[in-house]
This record gives sequence, C-alpha cells and structure tokens, in this order.
Amino acid sequence: MDRLPNELLEQICVHLTKDDLLRALRLFSRLRQVATPFYLSFYGISHSDVQKGTVTLNVPLWDPFIAILVAAYACPIQKLVSVPKPIPHIIIYNRFDWEFKTAKRETLVADTVARLPQLTTDTLLFMEDRSTRISRPRRKYGGLLGRVWRGAVRQERAIKEGLVFGDWLRIQALPGKYTLVTLVDQSASLVIKPIPELPKDVYSSFISAIDYGPLLFRLSVEEQTRIPHAQFMELLRRHPDLRRLSCKPGSIQRSSFVAGLPYTAESGIRELSAPAAYIPYLLPAAPRVNEIYVPFPQSRTFDTTGYVSALNAIAALPSYNPGIQLVLSFNLEATALPWEVRNSNESSAHAAPEKHLTSVTSLVLSSSGRLRYGQYTLRALPRWITLFPRLHRASFAHNAVDLPETLTKAERRQLIDAVQAACRDG
Repeated sequence: MDRLPNELLEQICVHLTKDDLLRALRLFSRLRQVATPFYLSFYGISHSDVQKGTVTLNVPLWDPFIAILVAAYACPIQKLVSVPKPIPHIIIYNRFDWEFKTAKRETLVADTVARLPQLTTDTLLFMEDRSTRISRPRRKYGGLLGRVWRGAVRQERAIKEGLVFGDWLRIQALPGKYTLVTLVDQSASLVIKPIPELPKDVYSSFISAIDYGPLLFRLSVEEQTRIPHAQFMELLRRHPDLRRLSCKPGSIQRSSFVAGLPYTAESGIRELSAPAAYIPYLLPAAPRVNEIYVPFPQSRTFDTTGYVSALNAIAALPSYNPGIQLVLSFNLEATALPWEVRNSNESSAHAAPEKHLTSVTSLVLSSSGRLRYGQYTLRALPRWITLFPRLHRASFAHNAVDLPETLTKAERRQLIDAVQAACRDG
C-alpha cells in the first residue's frame, strides 16, 4: 500500500470513516500526510487552519481531543479557540483504544507538549498524583520534549519517561512564564508538597490552579507546605467528592486560620487526619466526617490546648453521621496526658471535654513515640475512658500495648469493666 500514488490514497480516504482514518494515520508517514486533512475535516478543521497554527473547535473540547494531537503533529499549534466561548486552558481526554493507549500515550503526551510553542520557553510543572516535577525551558523542537538546557538532560529524560495519564491531561498558564501540566488518572490521589524552586506568588498560583473536579478522592498535604487557610478551603470546595484528607504539621499557615467558617454541607470528606490545632478550622469543610485521626507531636509537654479545642470542635459537629471513630495518637513520654489527674484549679474550658463527645462511638488509642501503653498507663485509663458518653467500642491500635502481665487480676478486671461501662450503649 505504501507504493500507491497519493491520488489513489486520497480516493481511499474519501470513503473511510473517522475511526478508519484514525487507524490509517498510524500506518506510515505518507498515508498520515494524506489522511490528516480528511480526519480533521470531521471536526471542522481545515488544512489551511493547521498551516496557520490556529485551531478552532466548534464542538465540546472532550470530543476532538485526538484531533488536537493530530493537528499538533502536522504543525505546531499557535492558538486554540473554542466556539462559542473561549477556553482558559487545554484539556485532553484519554480515549484511545487500549493497545494505542498503553503503547503510545507516553510519546504522545511528550510530543504534544513539545509542539505547543508557548511551552518551549516556559518552565513546566508536571503534576502527577504523588509528585510535581519541574522541567526547565528547552531551546527548540528536537526529540520528544525538545533540546534541553545543558546540564538538565538527566532530569528531562526522567520527566519524559514519566509522562503518562489514564484519564486526562490539562495545560494551564501560570504567571511568570510558568505552565502547569496536570496528568490525571481515574480515582486520583494527590500529594501536595512544597516546591522551594518556585517564587511565592507562582506557588500560590499553582495551588489556586489545582482542580481535579470529581476525580480527586484522596488528598495529602505534606509538611512545610504552608498554604494559607482561606486558599486551602477554596481548594477543598473545588473537590466536593474528596473522601480522604490528610494534613501534616506545617501544611497550613497557622497564622492564617480563620475561625467561624460555615459548614460545607455538600462536602464528601469522610476521613480526616490533621494535627489537633488544625481540627477546628478544617471541620467546617468536613461536617459529614466519620473517622478523625489526631496525631500529637513528639514533645515532652502535651498540647492540652490543642487537644481540648479539637474535641470541642468535634462535639460541635452537626449530627449528619450516626457515629464517628476517633483515633488519638499520643506521645506517651509527654507530661499532663488526658488520663492523668487534672489540676483541681483547671478552668472549666479545659475540664473533661470528652463528656461532650456524643457523636463519638468508637475510640482507638495509638502511640506516636517509642513507648507503648504499659502498666502505669493502663491503670490510669479506666477513669478517662468512662468520660466518653456514647462509646460503642474502645480499642488499641496494633502493637500499641505492652502485654499487661504486670497488672493484677483485679486491675485487669477494672480495665475491662471500665471499657464495658464506657461502651454501655454498644
């Protein structure tokens, strides 16, 4: 077939369907040149438009995404226009057949990015589920991602080999000659980390540009990310189907916390993990939460203020859920832990906040340090556990307890009775 003249190939293409033309594009280079105008004509894209570098889409963007790739192969896209309204960025959905998707998508993503001229001078941020990588500007088209600046070849190769996406790819312009390229798989998990190489204003724009829509189910924000609270809450509002949220210490600017925000009733967050000091400010975005994990820091002095404020915030939750599982991870080397005898002069604000936790039906105790729950702690727990008014279950995390052989039979009975008494509603 590769020996047929172009005129005969054109006559063949006239009778091919859109899907047949897409298959023809992959056979050999001369047929691709002949078949490209016929294929693009199904989307109202003319050969002259491609040569001028202006592609106008008259149908929803998720339909002709392969047409964008085909046009980019023919000639670099200078301008992409969507009718009837413009688009602020480019979204390409992955609907290749299985063989084509698994074998070719890495090459197609890299090649498409390289053929958008504005991306050859910008610094690219490739955001995947667990990492965001920076690609320095490249000089010109050459290879899949273009020739790179000297000294960046290894980094550029690692980025190129990792360019895969299972659901969609998105290209967004950021201030200061930066471009964000988001690669999304179905049922996405996202880890946001600090990027020291980015200026503060560009990093802020990067956070504001993150939008996975209904595909983001799990979000983790690492230490020292320091996202302003208001901006972080906007991020959560853009992802109403988020199910799991984990915030590490330093992930949010503590000085930016805003109290008294209204509850977001449509939020889908069911599992929340955050330092005690964050809990009151994050619960408005998770009123339907049914599991809360609160790790306490490796400090010799227990954060009583954070503990009390977290428990009071949980007690104030709307009654959307029949029961919440509360997981508390203590550093057992700290002083003034909750089950230790409280000072008789303790203010009423700090006095037994556990008594108000009517929504907590399951309590799990864990250890965040090297010590585990030993005989001294186990002897002190019964009085504290009975403070929780509606427990159905109280337990310890795996490997959190030293075997209590040193407890007397009466003490073991007292501990069991205390748990049973606390779980009298179960």
